[in-house]
Amino acid sequence: MGAKRLKLTQLIQSTLTVGRLRIKSVDTAKHVVPTAELESNPEVWNQMLEKLGVSSEWQFQDVYGLDDELLAMVPQDEVPPIALVILYPDGALGKEDAKQQEQSESESSALFIKQLPGLHNACGTLAALHSVINNTDQIKLSDDSVLGSFVKQVSSLKDSEARGQALADHAQIEQIHSSLAVLGQTAALSAEDEKNVSNHFVCITRVGDALVELDGIKARPVAHGATSPAAFLRDAAQVLKQQYVQKLGEDAQMALMALCFVKNE
Repeated sequence: MGAKRLKLTQLIQSTLTVGRLRIKSVDTAKHVVPTAELESNPEVWNQMLEKLGVSSEWQFQDVYGLDDELLAMVPQDEVPPIALVILYPDGALGKEDAKQQEQSESESSALFIKQLPGLHNACGTLAALHSVINNTDQIKLSDDSVLGSFVKQVSSLKDSEARGQALADHAQIEQIHSSLAVLGQTAALSAEDEKNVSNHFVCITRVGDALVELDGIKARPVAHGATSPAAFLRDAAQVLKQQYVQKLGEDAQMALMALCFVKNE
């Protein structure tokens, strides 16, 4: 199934198959990360969460748009969503927009992982990790789980680039990623088609009382004002409208997922 150009308000699950991430080979002292592709599909991402050691009660869910009536479809009866992930065309934001965002960057207590140059297509993995590791007050991770041990490791590192190197060196996370790369609804792209597909994932979540955008290609987290658990989804939607939808236009290829609490039956 090929990429489609759908308006944000027309998002359906098939839209989420537009985005594909590719981790290029990176030579490190400990490990070499091979090329892999991962479909931007909640079912695939939820399998990733499970393999990382996240309870199945926490799941990525489709978000069909940013208007109130569409946000109301996101599971939030018992616990409000804790993170949003947006997929948009890489490079679609102009240099002036990037400069304005750079100027708005501020210090944050977020656990932030830098996207190393050799991992420039690992944005989906980073968005998933950022969504979870900044919400461990709600998502309980066992110390002996893959992600629990990784969080313990990177929490002691003060430098976001050192955390990025720790991710590049982490064989288990790469193996989980690679095992899921063959899943999903989208057929593998040819080498020629991959040259024409370039999308980027960004996470926005609540850190303390602040609404924070976590994008590994930036120098640090970007704060977008105050929020609360109850107001997070609407506040995050407003930021995404202003920072992405209004600038990219409704015809741009975009997709949204929310990390939600879904009680097991």
